[in-house]
Amino acid sequence: MQFTLDVNLVDVLQKQSYPVTISVEKGIITNILKRVPQANLPFLIPGFIDAHVHIESSMLVPAEFARLAVVHGTVATVSDPHEIANVCGLKGVEFMIRNGNTVPFKFYFGAPSCVPATPFETAGATLDAKDVEELMKATAEQADDGLSSLRGQVRRTLQSIRDQLIQKEDILKEARHGADVAISYAQARPWATLGILTGAAMTVGFLVWSRCLDKEQF
Repeated sequence: MQFTLDVNLVDVLQKQSYPVTISVEKGIITNILKRVPQANLPFLIPGFIDAHVHIESSMLVPAEFARLAVVHGTVATVSDPHEIANVCGLKGVEFMIRNGNTVPFKFYFGAPSCVPATPFETAGATLDAKDVEELMKATAEQADDGLSSLRGQVRRTLQSIRDQLIQKEDILKEARHGADVAISYAQARPWATLGILTGAAMTVGFLVWSRCLDKEQF
């Protein structure tokens, strides 16, 4: 699916916002083009990442937590499943990971290192060093899956940019060929050099302009 969005882009790196037209293809942003300011454009910002949360405190499973969090701009969490580990142990943490994987929302779970928190606590389960090691392997695999997905998105975006550059290179080749023909013609007829080169320059300029190769797009 392809579509465009006219928005005010909040550029957090440059600490400014400005109007743009964003092109999206197959879920990937393929082009961001600055545009003339327009009143009442919505604002587009990067998604929020909650850097520390106990999803269990919401009394929701991860998939339902995601459904409510994403409408407020949160697209990922770094989650500590300490509470469910205190109640259900390793199986509870594994459930959280499996359930989180059923939605596009990004859950990054850590491995609770102290279950129970103290030897004086009455807990439903205990995680020992072996359990923590097993969870660390599972979360490492989860991170690898996330990186693989990110690499795929970057690869598709770079391919799209490459295709656009190839198309624009073809246009420039046409322009250069037209200029070469005009120059050769002018050199064969010195008396017409000035007029021919002026005409060639105008022709090349019109060709480039007509293919929308302005400074913003290129």
